[in-house]
Amino acid sequence: MSPESAIGMVAGVVSILAAVVAVTRHITKLHYGIGQEKLEGQKELAEKRYEDLDARYKDLLDLVAASRRTGTEALAKKADIDEELTSVMAKMRATASSIYVPLLDSAARRPSGLVFLSIQPFNRKASNLKRKTIPMKSLAGQCFEGGQAVVRPNAKTDPSHFDRADQVSGYQTQDILSFPLRHSDQIVGVLQLLSKEGPEPFDEADVAAVEVLASALGTKVAGFIANPSNFEILGVAKETSSREAACMVCDLTRSAHLFTELGRPSAIQHLNEYLERSCDIAIQHGATVDKYVGDGVILRFNVPREVDDYRWAAVSAALKIRSAFIDMKSNWITMGESLSDVFLRIAIASGEVTEAVIGHPQMQQLTLMGPPMSVSANLCDVATRDRDVIVLDDNTHDPVSMRVIARPIQDPSRLGKASAFISSAYELEGVR
Repeated sequence: MSPESAIGMVAGVVSILAAVVAVTRHITKLHYGIGQEKLEGQKELAEKRYEDLDARYKDLLDLVAASRRTGTEALAKKADIDEELTSVMAKMRATASSIYVPLLDSAARRPSGLVFLSIQPFNRKASNLKRKTIPMKSLAGQCFEGGQAVVRPNAKTDPSHFDRADQVSGYQTQDILSFPLRHSDQIVGVLQLLSKEGPEPFDEADVAAVEVLASALGTKVAGFIANPSNFEILGVAKETSSREAACMVCDLTRSAHLFTELGRPSAIQHLNEYLERSCDIAIQHGATVDKYVGDGVILRFNVPREVDDYRWAAVSAALKIRSAFIDMKSNWITMGESLSDVFLRIAIASGEVTEAVIGHPQMQQLTLMGPPMSVSANLCDVATRDRDVIVLDDNTHDPVSMRVIARPIQDPSRLGKASAFISSAYELEGVR
C-alpha cells in the first residue's frame, strides 16, 4: 500500500470516528435532554401533589378546629358526604364535582346564595373556593330554585354559567349537570357534576342515572343542614342577634417605663398584677373579658351574661378599677420604683353589638363587633395621658347622668374617630 493510500485510509477512519463521536454525542444529548425533561416533569408532578396534599392537610386542620365548637358529629357528617360524592362522581365519570347548600338568612324569604358543602377532588386550586358564595342567578341557583335538573353540554357559551368560580379555582369547566337534592319533598342542596370523561358531554340521558345515585346524598345533606351550627365547619358564621352592651377599654399610658425602670420580668409581673386586679373588679360587676391587647384589656357588660343596669355596672366598675390602680401605683412608688408617670385610661361606650367568632380557623375567638367597640377604643386612644382618667360616651353617660359627676369634653379632638358615632363624651369624676 502506497503512502498516499495509507494516509487516505487513516483520514477515512478518522472521519468515520469523528462521525461516530458526533452521532454518539448527539444521541447522548438527546438521552440527557429526554432524561432532564422526564425529571422536570416528575418534579412538577411531585410539587403539584405536595401542594394538593398540603391543601387537604390544612383543610383537615381547619375542620378539626371548627369541630371543637360544633362537635365531631358535623365533621363525621361532612366526611360521609364527601365519600358519597366521590362515589357518585366516579360512577358518572365526572372529572370534578361539588355539593351546594343554601346560605339562609332568618330575615330573608329566600337564600342569599349557595355555599360549598363538598368539593371533589379537593386540591390546592379547589381550596380557593372555600367560604365562597355562589349567586342564585347561577346554574346551580336556578337548579335549586326551579327544582329541575340543568344540563349544559357547553358551559363556556352559557351566560348563566358562573365562570368566576372557574377563574378563582383555575378549573376549566367544559360541561355541567346540576341536579337538585331532595329529602321529604324539600330541596336541600344541589349536586353539580363537571366535565364528563370521554368525547361526549353530559346530556339529558345522564339525568336518570344521577337521580338514582343522588337519593342517598339528599338524605345525608338534609341531616347536615338540619343543624345550623354545622355550617361553622364550612366557614359560615353562625347567625347571631344583636344585643345592647357596654364596652370598656382599660389601658396604661407610658407602660414602657415599666420595662425601662424595672426590667422585663418585673415589668411583666406588674402588668399582670394590674390586669388581674382590674379584671377581678370588672367580673364582680358582671363583666366578661373580651380580650387582652398588650398592656390593656377589653371588657364587655351584658354580653353574653345579662347584667341588670349594665351601664351603671360598667361605670361603677371603672371607678373601682381606677381607685385600685391608684393604690397599686402608690405601693409601687413606696417600694422605690420610679413609676409616677404611668397612668390609667378607661373608656366606656354603649350600644348595639353583635357577638361573632373571628380569626384563623385554628385560633378563633369570640368577640364583639359594633360601634361601641370602636368608640371605646378610640376614646381611650385620644384620652389625656397626664392623669388617671375615665371617659364615657353619651350613650353611657346620659342614662346614668343623675347618679354621676362628669364634665363634658369640650375639645373635639379628644373625640377622635369616635365622633363618627357619638355627639359628645364626658370625663367621669365620681358619683353623687
